[in-house]
Amino acid sequence: MNRSSAFFGILLILVGVVLLVALQMGVEVWRIVWPALLILVGLWVLWGAYASRGAPAERQTASLRLEGAARAALRLRHGAGRMRLGSGAAPGELFSGTFGGGLDLRSHRQGEALEADLRVPSPSFFVPFPWVGWRELEWDVRLTDAIPISLRVESGASETELDLTTLRVTELRIGTGVSSTEIRLPSAAGNTKVRIDAGAASVKILVPQGVGARIRAGGGLSEIKVDSSRFPRQGSFHQSPDYDTAANKADVSVQMGVGSVEVR
Repeated sequence: MNRSSAFFGILLILVGVVLLVALQMGVEVWRIVWPALLILVGLWVLWGAYASRGAPAERQTASLRLEGAARAALRLRHGAGRMRLGSGAAPGELFSGTFGGGLDLRSHRQGEALEADLRVPSPSFFVPFPWVGWRELEWDVRLTDAIPISLRVESGASETELDLTTLRVTELRIGTGVSSTEIRLPSAAGNTKVRIDAGAASVKILVPQGVGARIRAGGGLSEIKVDSSRFPRQGSFHQSPDYDTAANKADVSVQMGVGSVEVR
């Protein structure tokens, strides 16, 4: 019997006992039931935190075959923990990797495009809060460099490292909360569009030599540092002198709440 089933069974029994006693004593039932429920939920939270303390997160290996796809759209919903992403998938695979905390994989074909959604498995229905029983989630993902990829990354309280240097990522979208994110942009992907929306975060973007870049960055309480020797300021943005004629270029937009952005 898992902890969620045990909790639900105990909850039903105790609520039934409370109702029976309250009826026998002539007490207004709901004045007792709600405090009892709050106490039980509090005990469940403490039980989940104690039971998961020191327990290793489940580690799962997974991969997805290309099956002749000419391009791909990949969405990673990681949540909290650490994630490393780079090249190195085996020939004929879109991705391969190890996933601490397990993996919920959904994929389908749209003509020549392969779409895949990778996420941390949802908690049991009766877990009252998503962080109960949380263990560190560590993902190590390897992508193919054989086809163009549209990549979307969603994370929470995380440490993320994306090495796209040898990948053909044509679009990168990142949504993150309280996090530290380092991105190495592609060196030979043609045109790459980068959109980053972050809360309280630290974002570092490394542009390979020979790649042109246009950078727009803004935020209410953010520190923004752009290497002006490579990307001189032109009005409201920074841009490399050869951006318009560069064979490989990146159009970067960053919106930040509180934190720091560094581009070099």
